[in-house]
Amino acid sequence: MEDLFLNKEQLLAEWMRLKQYFASHDVIEYGLKIFYIRSDRTKRDFLKQGLIRKLTDFEKQSRGYNCKDSVYRWVGEQANEIHTY
Repeated sequence: MEDLFLNKEQLLAEWMRLKQYFASHDVIEYGLKIFYIRSDRTKRDFLKQGLIRKLTDFEKQSRGYNCKDSVYRWVGEQANEIHTY
């Protein structure tokens, strides 16, 4: 999924959208693969914008995450849904 016309922030957003559920360490690992050191800060920006949401401890455990990191879910399509009437 290397699109030469997307910047690294857009690549990260696309990766999150495809992955749906991801932990903080997954974001940092992906950021290192695409040489995007700011990936964790961008994740926090996406959280403020409402593109991702943090899972509760119960949701995290039910998805099989046993790490101490926070786990997130991509909700970008629902959060930025544009209605045209």
